[in-house]
Amino acid sequence: MVVLEKRRDIGVLKSLGARSRVVLQVFLCEGLLIGGLGTALGAGLGMLLIGILQRYPFVRLPGDVYFIERLPVRPEGGDFIAVILAALTLCLTAALYPAWRASRLDPVDAIRRQA
Repeated sequence: MVVLEKRRDIGVLKSLGARSRVVLQVFLCEGLLIGGLGTALGAGLGMLLIGILQRYPFVRLPGDVYFIERLPVRPEGGDFIAVILAALTLCLTAALYPAWRASRLDPVDAIRRQA
């Protein structure tokens, strides 16, 4: 969406001499920044929920169906790191194609098509 919204701006930058590599790097950094902020917020909320569940185990399971009556919560550092790395990898991968398309944009065509 950002590439579509910034089409004219990309055209102006490229007509002023910005190389395709620079445009690609800008959009990859923006995608990684947005993904990093979302990942940090999600990890923080996840840790908060784990802390609440450890202190106040309000999720109860039926004892006649399961061997346990409360949901066990045991945070593992390796699991957090794996999920964070997977989320950042997905964000970077999702930003790669639009960034590549933005870097290949013809400046004249981009400026001409949007008024």
